[in-house]
Formats: sequence, structure tokens, C-alpha cells
Amino acid sequence: REGLRRLCALQIRDALKYLEKNLPGLQTMAAAYMQVGKESGGGGTLEELRTQILELALDRAFLAEPLPTNEAAFKQRVDEGRGRLTLIASEISRSAGAILTEYAAAARKLKDSKPPADVATDVGQQLARLVPKKFLLQTPYAEGRQGFM
Repeated sequence: REGLRRLCALQIRDALKYLEKNLPGLQTMAAAYMQVGKESGGGGTLEELRTQILELALDRAFLAEPLPTNEAAFKQRVDEGRGRLTLIASEISRSAGAILTEYAAAARKLKDSKPPADVATDVGQQLARLVPKKFLLQTPYAEGRQGFM
């Protein structure tokens, strides 16, 4: 999958460069994403978030099962996915933004409520499990359902 993803990315280099610079709401999402993963030693970066969004968009646009197994099937897949990539990346960005906004609100409420240490630790660990650092890539995509996850 990673090799096919890379081959697809090389075929659509210009579109990918455009997306890298124009993902909707990336700066705002990155501010909230910096809090994700702090419990395990460090918050996420804008680059890590951008990479996750683009990898997931490439997977959804080009790597649906069954994977292409020859040159003709690969070219057809690239042609079909090229037109969907920007829309898919925008959908992922919108959903990631909503998730990160909710995560930041929950983390802020936890901090502001000043619960006992054991409660704060428990809730913090639960939040970390719900939104791990690579939440976009680790959360299964539910085909046919509205929304991201």
C-alpha cells in the first residue's frame, strides 16, 4: 500500500503540492493538534497533521480494494482518483477540524474543572485513547456512512 501510495503521489505531484499549501483550516487544526499526544511525550506538529491528511486522502482516492495489479489498472486508478482527491482532502480536513475542536474543548473543560488528580489522569488517558497522535490513520473509515468516522 505504501509503495502504491508513493507511486500515485508521484503521478499527481502538482495536485499534491497544491493541496499541501491549501488544506482548509490547517493552521487552526494544528493549534489544537499540538495538544494531542502530550501525555505520551510530545504534541503533534503541523507537518505531522498535514502528512496524515494527505496520506489518508491518497488512500481514499487511489487505493480502494482491489488494488491495481498491472500498469493499465494503475493508470486507470490514477485517472479516476485525480478528480476526487481535492474533495476527499477537504472532507478529511473538515472532519479532522471538528474532531480536534471537540478534543480541545474536552481538554480545556478537564483543566478548568480542576478535578482530583486521579480523575484528571483517568480522563486524560481516555482522551488520549480516543484521539491518539495518528488518529486520522488509525481510525477505520466507515464506507457509506455520513461523516468521517
